[in-house]
Amino acid sequence: MGSNCVLEIPDSPGFSGGGGSGNGGGGGPGDKARQDALDRLKNKLCMDWILKTLAKAFEVRNNEIRATGYGISPEVKQAQADASTAKAFTNVVATTKIQNATNPRPDYYASVSPASDIVKLEGAWKDDPDQGGTIIHEMFHVEGPYGFTDMDMAKALNAPYKVVPNDPQKTTDNASVAWHKKLEDSPCGKDKQKK
Repeated sequence: MGSNCVLEIPDSPGFSGGGGSGNGGGGGPGDKARQDALDRLKNKLCMDWILKTLAKAFEVRNNEIRATGYGISPEVKQAQADASTAKAFTNVVATTKIQNATNPRPDYYASVSPASDIVKLEGAWKDDPDQGGTIIHEMFHVEGPYGFTDMDMAKALNAPYKVVPNDPQKTTDNASVAWHKKLEDSPCGKDKQKK
């Protein structure tokens, strides 16, 4: 779970993903994609899907904590509830810093490193067929309100993926592709937007 959360170019056709901008405007990297993501969030069906997905992801996290013998404090439950609103998710999309990766990986669209609140646009960003969808995807990984791993998200959405023994990054990549397909098929998907 210490692996980077990445959205990789998969081998399967029809996969999409993306990223966003720096500091909320001014033509920074990913600004157009950020605006596309924000426009999608105005769709009630998309936002309902986001909020249900957040609830499932927090439940996965809470169950993992409970499995260790610890409980979930009222303060944590309240923080999760506060982060699981349309306003909160929209704010994360609107304000999260998006920047070009310093050493971009050629086979990835975008990434969020563990415990980070910055989306990095990777080497394949310009070829991403659904940058707005990738921005939405990456926001679930932003530390602070969310910080979910790709495995958390795949589990929350019942998206099966292949675990590759001794290769945690490939396992992360597989989980990323699996749950991103659920995002693509949701009311937030690029093909579900009004033209």
